[in-house]
Amino acid sequence: MRWLIPDGSETVNVEFIQGKEPFARLTLSPQEPFRQFNFSTDAILAEGRMRLHIDEQRDKGILKLDSLSYRCYGPEEKAFSGTLVEFDLPAKP
Repeated sequence: MRWLIPDGSETVNVEFIQGKEPFARLTLSPQEPFRQFNFSTDAILAEGRMRLHIDEQRDKGILKLDSLSYRCYGPEEKAFSGTLVEFDLPAKP
């Protein structure tokens, strides 16, 4: 998984990667701060929930993974949750 926050933006673009190629993309923004996902490829199964929290008091955006369950190339399932990235919000005019 990788994410990109364009300069001067409150939007986060998230890509799910297999090898070096993305197989799924999500965008989170203040207007659409929550995403639930369920993706699969021939080797990967991933499902979970992700949200973007805007902390206006600290001028920060926080990308959080509420839950992620995934399997890669086998029956063993792994899980993760927590903060992925915290970033500065653009200055308000």
